[in-house]
Amino acid sequence: MIGPNDCFGGCDDDFVEDYEGLLQKMYDTYVELNPDIKIINVVGGSGNGLEPLAGIQEAIEKWDYPKVTSLIVVDEETWQELNRDEEFINPSSEHYTAKGHTALTNYVLNDFRTILGVEAGVCAGAVYAYQLLTSCAVLLGALAAF
Repeated sequence: MIGPNDCFGGCDDDFVEDYEGLLQKMYDTYVELNPDIKIINVVGGSGNGLEPLAGIQEAIEKWDYPKVTSLIVVDEETWQELNRDEEFINPSSEHYTAKGHTALTNYVLNDFRTILGVEAGVCAGAVYAYQLLTSCAVLLGALAAF
């Protein structure tokens, strides 16, 4: 998930190249553990969280293994609500609060299940792990500036 400090004013070629590098690093790191690796990109971070969408789509299309990637994009209405309500966003940091991360998790959960082929209620441990990762902002894209 790309946050509010990753792509102001549009994503340039450096962003796209760096994002391709991030995808490759994730792939190289995990493909031996699971040859059926799925890299899930979530666009919907706080602040300018929808701005990187075009750059991320371009990086996925240019990357050598686009078929292992999935893209979840928070719809504009939900994103506006998450970024408007101080219950979900900290106005001083422009980052999601714990309730904001939970709301985002709930929004993307069914997409994750579909992508991973997991039925509702089957994998509570994975859902909990995802919530922890979300709360710590450690989703794909958090390292986009590496």
